[in-house]
Amino acid sequence: MALKHLKAEEMVRLSQPIVDPNHPEYVALMQIAETAVIVPHVANAHHSIVAIEAATPDPKRVSEISAQQAELDATHDDLRRGCYACLSGLAFLSRDARRGDGYRLLRDRLFPGGLSMTRLSYKQQAGAAILLEGKLDAATRASLEGIATPDGTMLDDVREIVSTGRRIGELEDEKVPAGSTEPSKDKRAADARNAWIKAINSLLAQIDLAATQDEDVLRLRTRIEDDAAKAGREKASSTTEQPAPTDSQPAEPVPEPA
Repeated sequence: MALKHLKAEEMVRLSQPIVDPNHPEYVALMQIAETAVIVPHVANAHHSIVAIEAATPDPKRVSEISAQQAELDATHDDLRRGCYACLSGLAFLSRDARRGDGYRLLRDRLFPGGLSMTRLSYKQQAGAAILLEGKLDAATRASLEGIATPDGTMLDDVREIVSTGRRIGELEDEKVPAGSTEPSKDKRAADARNAWIKAINSLLAQIDLAATQDEDVLRLRTRIEDDAAKAGREKASSTTEQPAPTDSQPAEPVPEPA
């Protein structure tokens, strides 16, 4: 049976009568010894799916957070590129070799990953900002403060790298429920779906074993089987091969053999 092709919405609709104490199908199942022991397992899986879907972050808020992060990320990356390039340029322009080496050492100490640091994930950027802030000892701050940049000093720019990186991380944390230590939603959703499928399969097997003729129970079984079959057909239909190219949709040319 193609229970695995059912969507979460379809799953909870099918199992709602099984977990509702006031529903005739629940009452009928609880009066059969073979099925009564399975109902709690169905209920656990049902409520897990509902809880996981309810915990999904508000799409509007997630969109707002993503927009803020994109703006901060652009500023953060520009500042990193600018500071790295500025220190590199000063090293090349210094007639004093020792001073030039000092700029290179300062650059490599603050930005050990070079420009690759602009390709970090948001969480990694937040961590890198914390590490960068830890490198701003008195001597480093004095060196950076002595380098003028268009809007102040390089110390100001590096501090803005730290603040934007930290803010990006804070916004990323807003996408996760407070205090959550659970696995990702995708894994939890998959686990809940698998538990639901196992529980429903067990319930159907026990209905067959009990050989019940209760109309409510038989109606439930038929509904589950019909919906699962429909989901299987829809899945098969969506994965059928695409039609052959027509004149308005020419096939891609096959490359000549080397």
